[in-house]
Amino acid sequence: GIQHYAEIPEGMAKAPQYVREFLKGVPSVWTDVKFIEGMPGKHVVIARQAEGRWYIAGINGEREPKSLKLALDRLPIAGTATLITDGGAGNLSFVQRQVQLNARTPFQIELKPRRGFVVVTK
Repeated sequence: GIQHYAEIPEGMAKAPQYVREFLKGVPSVWTDVKFIEGMPGKHVVIARQAEGRWYIAGINGEREPKSLKLALDRLPIAGTATLITDGGAGNLSFVQRQVQLNARTPFQIELKPRRGFVVVTK
């Protein structure tokens, strides 16, 4: 598959520095890919591994907010990870925070309509 970012340079220049740094560091080759959950036209969550890290990303394809409780028991993860998700109003509003992941405890996330998230393990 081909990875691409749906953004123009002028728009990316307005993104927070941590978003630009994240995008610069996203690997182009993956050693493992796992489908976590999803439904066509509704939402999708996929985990990909590269360079010893897991990148868990998802998107809400619907017009309503969505609460997901993700079973991550197929991933060998535990500890602190970085979450980047859409923040408040506006196209370039993001929030970055640390979250705790554990393969035995479902990860809960609230997705805004037609918005997404990414979690990167350390």
